Amino acid sequence: LGQEFTRYIDRWDKLKKSIDSVSKNAEQVNITSNKINTKFKYISEAKFDVIDEIEDDEIIEISTEELD
Repeated sequence: LGQEFTRYIDRWDKLKKSIDSVSKNAEQVNITSNKINTKFKYISEAKFDVIDEIEDDEIIEISTEELD
């Protein structure tokens, strides 16, 4: 029973790390999606001057390595 509990703890820790990674990636995708949506809104309203004020370097790239 002790060995099974040790395995359970190890597996739970690995699962939790994976869930945390997916959650972080989802938040980053959400941030980027919101920025893209905002830019499209300004384009549809022909507010091109506002688009230039939004910083493109804040868009977050997501590494697929974290998902492995």
